[in-house]
Amino acid sequence: MKSRKIKKFFLPLLALSALALTVSFFALNRSVSAVQLSGAVYTTDVGCGTVNVNLFKMKSDVYLNGGPKGGSSGLNDGFYWVKVTNPGGDVLLGQTKTASVQVVNGKFVECYQLTKILYSASSGLNSLGYDDTGNNGGVYKVSVSMNPNFPSSETKTDNFKVKESSLGPQSAIGGTKYEDKNNNGAFDEGEPPLGGITIQVTLDNGPAIDPIVTDSNGNWSLVFPVGTGYTACEVLAVDSPYTQTGPNVGAQSPDSLATATLVNGKRCWRGVVGNVDTSGLNFYNIVCQPVITCPAKIENKEADANCQAVVTYTTPTSTDNCGGTASVVCTPASGSTFSLGTSTVACIATGGINSNNTASCSFTVTVVDKTAPVISPLKDIETCNTGQGTCTKVVTYTATANDNCDGAVLPDCKPASGSTFALGTTTVTCTATDSHGNKSSASFTVTVKDCSVGSVSGRKIYDANGPKDGDGGGGGVEGFKIVLSGSASATTYTDANGYYSFKNLPAGSYKVTEVPPAASTSAAWVATKPTASPSFTVSCANATNDYTNDFCNYCKVPSGGLSKGFWGNNNGKALITAADLCALTKLPLRNANGSNFDPVPDGKCGTPITLTTKEITDGKTALDTWLQAANATNMANMLSAQLAAAVLNVRQGKASGTAVTLCFNGTINSLIAAATTSLTTYPNTTAAGAARSDQENMKNCLEGINIGSLVILSPKPCSITTPY
Repeated sequence: MKSRKIKKFFLPLLALSALALTVSFFALNRSVSAVQLSGAVYTTDVGCGTVNVNLFKMKSDVYLNGGPKGGSSGLNDGFYWVKVTNPGGDVLLGQTKTASVQVVNGKFVECYQLTKILYSASSGLNSLGYDDTGNNGGVYKVSVSMNPNFPSSETKTDNFKVKESSLGPQSAIGGTKYEDKNNNGAFDEGEPPLGGITIQVTLDNGPAIDPIVTDSNGNWSLVFPVGTGYTACEVLAVDSPYTQTGPNVGAQSPDSLATATLVNGKRCWRGVVGNVDTSGLNFYNIVCQPVITCPAKIENKEADANCQAVVTYTTPTSTDNCGGTASVVCTPASGSTFSLGTSTVACIATGGINSNNTASCSFTVTVVDKTAPVISPLKDIETCNTGQGTCTKVVTYTATANDNCDGAVLPDCKPASGSTFALGTTTVTCTATDSHGNKSSASFTVTVKDCSVGSVSGRKIYDANGPKDGDGGGGGVEGFKIVLSGSASATTYTDANGYYSFKNLPAGSYKVTEVPPAASTSAAWVATKPTASPSFTVSCANATNDYTNDFCNYCKVPSGGLSKGFWGNNNGKALITAADLCALTKLPLRNANGSNFDPVPDGKCGTPITLTTKEITDGKTALDTWLQAANATNMANMLSAQLAAAVLNVRQGKASGTAVTLCFNGTINSLIAAATTSLTTYPNTTAAGAARSDQENMKNCLEGINIGSLVILSPKPCSITTPY
């Protein structure tokens, strides 16, 4: 049989009051291997083995041990005081006179017999031993501390029980409460114990004993004087799910001192306390649980003209595991009238043996209405909006529907009547739903038209400041082509003051674009503002549909200058004067090696100029040779050549020094001055860098001036021939 723990109680013969102790009837007075507890103390027998449930026959049987459990921490090494008290710790029963118990390496050096190390409190700690506990269950507490005051934070304790007393020999009775899975009234392997069950023991001679409750392992026990007659019965609660199955009437305890019998219809044990403990006073219960299975759910039961249905079904039957027949009640009953929708039929089976035990199941009955409401015909709606900031319009309408069960049904229309409708066509969908979920839908359209009218106008302005400003300032330009595209198309030319307009434009999207005359070698138009053709819409969403857009342009023309090649040939030489040669000599012109180039002696260029005819002729020849040899290896050399040609163009009136250059964003004179300054500072720019890059940019701009490129800003609009 299995070993099990049970509670035991001591009954003093004179007082006949029950006192509880815990003992194992299947391991009674039997030693087991010591179990080391981490940082704990515990009581053992003389062989240092733990005693099941710490229940000892005599005080002299109790020994003190302690230490670690497995690999966990043990006690602190040193010497300890020991005392024994009642379980509450408030009554001293015995104590050592000194810290005489030693711990080495976390555990006691030996098992100490308490009666040999303690001195009784009743003797004033003069006689070995310890006094009897006043606890009715024979429970003692042993405490160990390195501090003689035994503070709780520095003290380890253990409780133990002793059966001996001054009232004569006693023995325990007890057993285990089991769940009887197979309903045979006896224990079978694997059947679980039941805790929390009340056991009532009554004595043949004496008052009633307080009931005892089985512990978590199903065990119970009491201690009585030898020869006491008793009856032990379990007490099941009124609402308990358990039904008693054992002990079987006539069964006997293992020591034959108790026999199972019926007492008031209950299975109880009757016996006499013997010289040894009586175990095996077991009780057995079963849960007589009904089992019930409901029929399958009933679906799609169609409603009658009254929107309901009479439904019949087979009422389920039920049995329980104890052989009883359960009663079954279902609500609503078969043949009841069910309303539309889903209803739940709940069936409850009540146990025929134990009415505390029930089983339930349920199934659903669904009655459906399959007829959808009918929506009255709906007509499309068309309306107009002229705008002034909003394109929406509030539209109202009426929609009705009728249902065979619900009568009049109000359709749910989206967007609803009275809603604000956006521009364009919106579909309104109306859905009529009856109370049973049947739906029908119909739709119609609401069209809001945009009836707006708009215009666009503006001016073509000459941007006399060129591309750096884009702010106009040069008056209107006559005869410039303006094109309207998009929802409508049109072309017009600006009037004498540069104005244009497009009127009576219907709702839509538009773009207005300027179209300049085709570029030629003598002129080209460049737009400054706007940078892209502006777009606009004529819409009721706009606060205004009248737009204004101006176009700004400038015209670029050639400078009139002649190339450096011209000034090196005979035609150019014929125009060059002594003053021109002296002007070039005053410039910081650079040879390919960065040295100064002077076409004539600087000393002859005073006032007056004293150059001889031969010096003038030689100067022109030197200039021609130098101009032709100029290259970009030293960018200062190439810039010098273009600078010389530009200076000759200005001095000879081929180009205006005050003309604005588009490649430099300044006048030709300011460009000449900037180039002069750079050549003075950087005579040799063969290596890449900022200075070479600047000189290259100025060289390119001067070259455009010298070859007649369109690099000059015209101070007034170029001539336009309309139409084009």
